[in-house]
Amino acid sequence: MKIRLLLFFTFFAITSGFSQVDITLYEQFNGRYDFTFVGNTLNTAENNLTAVGECSINTSSSAILNLQPDDIITAAYLYWAGSGTGDFDIKLNGTDFTAERIFPLTAITLDEIPRPYFGAFADVTTLVQTTGNGTYTLSELDLTQVVIDDLYCGNKTNFGGWAIIVVYENAALPLNQLNVYDGMQYVPNSISITLPSLNVIDNNNAKIGFLAWEGDANLAISETLTINNSVLSNTLNPATNAFNSTNSVTGSSDLYNMDLDIYNIEDYIAPGDETAEIELSSGRDFVMVNAIVTKLNSELPDATVTIDDEFKDCAAQTLQVTYTVHNDNSTAPLPAGTMVAVYLNGNLITTFATQNELPINGSESGTLLLPLPIGLTGEVQIIFIVDDNGTGVGSVTEINEQNNSYIHTTTLWALEPINPADITVCETASNTNVGIFDFSGYEESLKTDPTQTVAFYHTQIGAQSQDTNDEINNSDSYLSTQNPETIYVRLDDPNGCSTIASFDLIAIDCTFPDATVMIDTIVTSCDSKELQVTYTVNNFNSSDILPANTPIAIYANGILITTTVTASDIAIDGSLTATITITIPASIPQNFNLTFVVDDTGNGTGIVIETDETNNSFTLPFTLWVSPVLTQPQDIEGCETFNGSGIGEFDFSAYAESLKNNPTDVVTFHLSQADADNNTNAINPLNYNAVTNTEIYVRLTDANGCYDTASFTLITIDCYFPDASVVIDDVYKQCNSRVLHIHYTVSNFNGTDVLPANTPVAIYANGQLLTVVHTINTLEIGESEPGFIEVTVPLGIPLDFELKLTADDTGNGVGIVIETDETNNEFAQPENLPLSPVLIQPDDIEVCDTGFGNATFDFSGYAESLKNYPNEEVTFYFSQPNADQDFDRIYNTSDYKIEENPTRIYVRLFNGTCHTTASFLLKTKKCKPITHNYLTPNGDGLNDTFFVEGLRNVFLNFKLSIYNRWGTLIWTGNHNTADWDGVADVSKIGSEGTEVPVGTYYFILELNDPDFPEPIVDWVYVTK
Repeated sequence: MKIRLLLFFTFFAITSGFSQVDITLYEQFNGRYDFTFVGNTLNTAENNLTAVGECSINTSSSAILNLQPDDIITAAYLYWAGSGTGDFDIKLNGTDFTAERIFPLTAITLDEIPRPYFGAFADVTTLVQTTGNGTYTLSELDLTQVVIDDLYCGNKTNFGGWAIIVVYENAALPLNQLNVYDGMQYVPNSISITLPSLNVIDNNNAKIGFLAWEGDANLAISETLTINNSVLSNTLNPATNAFNSTNSVTGSSDLYNMDLDIYNIEDYIAPGDETAEIELSSGRDFVMVNAIVTKLNSELPDATVTIDDEFKDCAAQTLQVTYTVHNDNSTAPLPAGTMVAVYLNGNLITTFATQNELPINGSESGTLLLPLPIGLTGEVQIIFIVDDNGTGVGSVTEINEQNNSYIHTTTLWALEPINPADITVCETASNTNVGIFDFSGYEESLKTDPTQTVAFYHTQIGAQSQDTNDEINNSDSYLSTQNPETIYVRLDDPNGCSTIASFDLIAIDCTFPDATVMIDTIVTSCDSKELQVTYTVNNFNSSDILPANTPIAIYANGILITTTVTASDIAIDGSLTATITITIPASIPQNFNLTFVVDDTGNGTGIVIETDETNNSFTLPFTLWVSPVLTQPQDIEGCETFNGSGIGEFDFSAYAESLKNNPTDVVTFHLSQADADNNTNAINPLNYNAVTNTEIYVRLTDANGCYDTASFTLITIDCYFPDASVVIDDVYKQCNSRVLHIHYTVSNFNGTDVLPANTPVAIYANGQLLTVVHTINTLEIGESEPGFIEVTVPLGIPLDFELKLTADDTGNGVGIVIETDETNNEFAQPENLPLSPVLIQPDDIEVCDTGFGNATFDFSGYAESLKNYPNEEVTFYFSQPNADQDFDRIYNTSDYKIEENPTRIYVRLFNGTCHTTASFLLKTKKCKPITHNYLTPNGDGLNDTFFVEGLRNVFLNFKLSIYNRWGTLIWTGNHNTADWDGVADVSKIGSEGTEVPVGTYYFILELNDPDFPEPIVDWVYVTK
């Protein structure tokens, strides 16, 4: 069964929104243990009874610890707490302590202001064990500046205090389980705290203790502490006031705003209980629970097991381990015959039982030989689980059922087989059948761990017995004794594991020729597939002659062309040069790779064994000589040297580059086909003068001397023309009009002939034709003619558009005049049609009457809010004509006083070109007067009379009546009397003209106005 301890809290100022530290188990003690509290508050009085603003606190306080002579202190835990974010460095009996753990808490009250509080912890066991009974003083916990802050003083949550939970052992005590729980939880409306890890065997003398903060003795409103719906109480803690500034250890009831309460709960628990549910309720009191201690009878063993050591051999099928079964931190013996299960890599391999009953804190050790699967190596996991019969089921009820297992990871020793490769080298000399070998690299490459060792032997028996007389010590330069010769290698590790393998030493004949080939020269002719190739076959870097008739295969782009053979033997380091004529097949492209391969019969195989079989080929990229193709050049036109000369000036020098196929090509020009073919009598293509229809012959020659020819004609033309251009000089526009007055100029600059009269000029708006005008006069070279035209922009054209004039344009993009330059006829510029800005009607402005219909107005905001664009300007005026003419502006727009009610103001919005005007009214209204609640008639010029803002000169028929707290009329006034100065004039208090006493007075203000029919009733406080 679970224990339910119900603690419901409802704090008068706590709502949603908080942070806290959940209360959890901190430490557990099993044995003959009990506990007590020692501590004290820092508050000088209960904070709920102190006056507003009068909050003080001590920085130190003392308390006395009084244990029995046979009590042995086991643990002492110091807790301190208070208002604010925390003071975590304190002294206890003069010794410095810093908080080892902290418990921050934040509560958000009805005023929605978060208030932080704190708790702190330090382990002071050593100091308390050394000091023992006596006085304990906690000091330098300084919260003086925190608690006077209205944040805490104002809502009565200013506090500070400390306490030590002392756990002690006594041989006369029964076996108990003592749990210390801590955290920092408070109640929004209620809290529920689960206390786990309880093992209740007997309920005799069971008790629970609370360390709580901020409880008030005088806020006992529906405050109860219940267990399973049964109310807990004792002499100090009534049933309706659980947390009331009391100390159950000392019997004190003046532990202001903290509680050290201990309750007997033996009637509310039962054997077998494992958890407790704690809750608390209160009608007003705000309480924070910092620690809870339970003491319950518990007589249970607690079995644990450890693996102490292991003993293993290389590749063995068993593993020997030593182990110990413990009964530590228990309250009863562990029975003999308690089962222990052993698992290997998660699989059960054996079980055994304890031999003896283990007393409290007793143990039993033993040795166990564990069987291992055949071939198991590497890392393995061994798990011992006490109180496990091999099926995961135990037979012993324990204090802690979660600590029965022990995991041990170990590595089983074994060596993987090694497989060294055979080694082949050349014979020391031809036909010696022995070689010099270097197999020292195996000394490292065969290792899998740096601690392993490698040794070499002549025989397997020598390797097995590690015979030093059989061991090979010159592994880096070993001369073989037979061919092949077997060598035995042994690998050992520090664990005593070893493995043996073998490899062969093989000596081979290495005296061979080494044939290579290279292409020396290639001779060919234009447009021919026949090549005459000179090549050389070499026998460099060899140790034997290259025999005659060694085959040579010749390939073009990998296709076999032909084969040939060497004519004679080639000595060591000798060469043989030869020439062969080959024909390249038509299927081979112009650019190809020509490859000679020596010792190749034409199918990729040779007939000669060589030192190096990878260097037999030689490849040379080659291009067949093909006459270049000359692109047909275009005829060239040239202007007459002068009008009617019939002779033109020509420049066809660009053909010298543009007709090339490759940068190395050469282009020449000639006057006859014969000269072009013979490449004689070349002419200069730059500034060449010729009669019309002269034919020019061009020759293209490539780097190989191959060539092609073509011809083109020189044609003489007339090149004297005008050059019409136009510019827009000016454009005149009016606001809200689509009519343009365009001034323009047509010119014949850069022309070589006159521009005829009636040359058309087209006018466009956004590409849409508006009209076409014509020049009036013939324009000589360099002359201009101005013009003017009025056009209307169609409604379909937007306000922002492009205005374009095009000379020599009949309106469809076509001209009538041939010109020197047909690309400079246009002139375009952006234009816009100006419109008056849109002015939004400003609202009238109405403010409260300050007297006689007067008031001060601020309409400066309109200077920005009425703008459509940032560059517009808003100004204000007294009249419409002034607004239209921008005359006599109003500048004091933020503090403008009217002289008549209402007053009309005129506003002008100007966009830089056009403007718009509007107007609005400034007017006043009667507003409810504003009363003030303080009167200090002391002659200092401040609040000497009872002034009502917005009353005089606005409500001319008002009546003001002043009453004391008993309802007696003491003063009346109206518009014709002065403000009340604190002197009674109706029901006298004292002699004539006596000022009223300090206190609260009430007034009735009747405005006698149809808009305000109800009187104003309020209070005023009179003081000096």
